[in-house]
Amino acid sequence: MEATEAASLPLTLPQSPSPGTPSPSATSNTSPIKITLSDTPEGTIHHLPTHLTSQNLLIRSIIEDSDYDPLLPIHLREVSSSTFPHILTYLNLYSTSPYDFKAKVQKPLQSNILSDVIPEEYAKFISEFTLEEVYELLCAANYLDNQGLLLLSSIRIASEMRGKSVEELREMFGVEPGFSKEELKEIEEEEKRRDFEIE
Repeated sequence: MEATEAASLPLTLPQSPSPGTPSPSATSNTSPIKITLSDTPEGTIHHLPTHLTSQNLLIRSIIEDSDYDPLLPIHLREVSSSTFPHILTYLNLYSTSPYDFKAKVQKPLQSNILSDVIPEEYAKFISEFTLEEVYELLCAANYLDNQGLLLLSSIRIASEMRGKSVEELREMFGVEPGFSKEELKEIEEEEKRRDFEIE
């Protein structure tokens, strides 16, 4: 009798996921995401906690894809090993103290002092870097499609530029002027000769 009743129970067959549906491992896996970087030796794996992915639209789009395999690392070809730890620091900072730079920061900047423009913790974080390092962060943020870090890096650069002359900006960014003083003098003399010939 018991065998008959057991045999009459309905069977539920597993269903195949519909096309385009994220794989269960992509949506429910809480293990850190494996990452390889532009300048790390082959086989070197870095890790990104899953709860820090929401700010990085590039990574989020990858892990939400139905073809994503969490056992394989994601290669970030435009992020270096020197920049990646700073990105993690920013992501942890944002996860505990989220801030909408686009909505809250007045443009143009009203002060060169970052703590007057953005929260103290963000000002302290971004002020620790040289302009060259900030530029690397900006490029990495642009690649990762992380708008918060991109704007924070831009704000730091804008604060350094605020109130400076063209000559000071050229010196700050190492940009050579289009013409030397001698060349400018020659052009000026040439213009004078042309004016004389026309008259």
